[in-house]
Amino acid sequence: MPSPQLLIDKPPARAAWALAREVPVLADVASPRRVAAAADDPAHGPVLHVLPSDFDAIGGMEDFTRNLISQLAAHGVVSDVWHVPRSSLEGQRPAERAARSVSPVRQLHLARYRLPCFDPRRLRAYALIHVHGIGGLTDAVALSWRWHRRPVVVSTHGGIFHTQRALKLKQLYFHYVQPLIARSVSRYVACSVNDRELFAPLSPRTVLIENGVELFPPSAVRQSARCLWVGRWSANKELPDLIRAFAAARRLLPQLSLDVVGAPDSLTRSDLARLVGEAGLGDAVAIHESLPRPALAQLVAAAGLVLSASSHEGFGLAVIEAMSAGCVPVLNRIPVFVRFIGEACAGALTSFADPAGAGAEIAATARRLLSDGSGAEAARASAYAARFGWPAVAGHWLTLYQQVLAEASHV
Repeated sequence: MPSPQLLIDKPPARAAWALAREVPVLADVASPRRVAAAADDPAHGPVLHVLPSDFDAIGGMEDFTRNLISQLAAHGVVSDVWHVPRSSLEGQRPAERAARSVSPVRQLHLARYRLPCFDPRRLRAYALIHVHGIGGLTDAVALSWRWHRRPVVVSTHGGIFHTQRALKLKQLYFHYVQPLIARSVSRYVACSVNDRELFAPLSPRTVLIENGVELFPPSAVRQSARCLWVGRWSANKELPDLIRAFAAARRLLPQLSLDVVGAPDSLTRSDLARLVGEAGLGDAVAIHESLPRPALAQLVAAAGLVLSASSHEGFGLAVIEAMSAGCVPVLNRIPVFVRFIGEACAGALTSFADPAGAGAEIAATARRLLSDGSGAEAARASAYAARFGWPAVAGHWLTLYQQVLAEASHV
């Protein structure tokens, strides 16, 4: 089998060091003459990113994929996307994307399992298939390997255990079906230490590349009583617990306010408004739906604290983004957040299932922040988040792609 290569499209001069030193397989196809000669060769082609959700949606997985594609494009690597579009986002899509093309994938809904419908031979146009998340799309791409024979990389994004719903069925699927899928997966890439521990028993080809984060600049406004929450309004985010805890905090410190930023999922904007009203918070909570990045940046710059009541997170990207600007975190006590707080030496852990206790922790952290004229705690949060910046993370992905392609050339 000929060695697969990545399609390089006008590599910029600044990418030469990365392509020549870190990823020699990419450098080998960087010349326009070589690309032109390989245009009709199915062993050469772009990277295909496969998403079980809408590429343009708001969410950690979607943000990660868009940013990774943008970083790859900066190094001249061409990317295509297959995704599952949402009709609600039609008319809101950006005019330009870093991906060369974005195409829909149709799915059959079989109870809780979604079976994608596509011709696996179409995958032969790509050098490498990068599937994001676990489920029907991962299964279909891996199980059709004998027809496309392209290396498959899977980003874990927290796996399938974000909620307790159908837990027994998920456990059966993960422990008995996924080992069969793993045979055709070149790498499982864990996005967090917690994911690595979850997937390592599944496959010895599990590696850790923590999520890259699009950092905000450190803010000068740090003594602020404004709190921030960012994310998809899904069940694992435990927004009812968050609202109840914030109500308890505001009874202790009335000057607190909260901005809730995100997009509908299992909860809608009207659901959130009802929760806010039932908690008696009135104008103390502002709900922002599908904010553009510049508007989000303004809210992050004005906030002092970032909150999360999540019962499960694969990585916690939104928290790290806010910390990069200097927001001090108050987070639910789950493994990924225990690590953030411990390593950053900033913020606090609590149990949002106990609204009074979590509220007291939010109020205490806010008081500490308001009395800290030096901004030392905010600076520690910002310094910790900086380690997840995209330039370094993109280099890890380029190296991984190189390794997988080199292995595929010997199959």
